[in-house]
Amino acid sequence: MSIRPTWDNLEKTVVRLIVYGKWQWSEMDEAVKDAQALFNDVSYTVHVIVDLRESTMLSDHAKLQDARPFSLSPAEDSRIAFVGISAITVPFYQSAKRLYRLKQSENQVAFVETLAQARQAIFKKERLKQTYI
Repeated sequence: MSIRPTWDNLEKTVVRLIVYGKWQWSEMDEAVKDAQALFNDVSYTVHVIVDLRESTMLSDHAKLQDARPFSLSPAEDSRIAFVGISAITVPFYQSAKRLYRLKQSENQVAFVETLAQARQAIFKKERLKQTYI
């Protein structure tokens, strides 16, 4: 699978979906379902980093079907950071928002170029010490 969800820190407060190379929406569906299992393992707010730095451009936007019955975000108060160049992250977000029922407000979503910036965007309000894996 070219998309892998994993905990990003030892505290299990961030799930990172790492997207490699060329992929299909069906693979993203499976990765989101796997991420849901991680979200369900804990009883507190979990944030999401979608790491698209090693992903290729999406070419099948026009072929997208109806919204999925599952969400990329565990809760409305979760923050989401998309990592990579904006030519990839912004179109992905626009599609994912519709497909995976993202309900975050604009101040809960960040588009950044590095993983460090993503972590900073997620924890900017909490200022908690995190131990990254």
